[in-house]
Amino acid sequence: MENLDIYILTSVIATLFIVFFVGIYRAVKDVDAETYKPSGKEGGPRAALFNLMAKFFEDDPIPKKEKIS
Repeated sequence: MENLDIYILTSVIATLFIVFFVGIYRAVKDVDAETYKPSGKEGGPRAALFNLMAKFFEDDPIPKKEKIS
């Protein structure tokens, strides 16, 4: 009986982990099957930085509307 608090704490934490993993599984399953449709065009800061660095090494001149200065 002296370790009853440890047993209760362990069972609560184990239950929370099970609920968490079941929720993650359901969310991933739904995204994978229904809602995720890639647009085909890359976006986000990583893609913008990659495109900027790619323009530096192109042989074509940069158009005036894209120049900063």
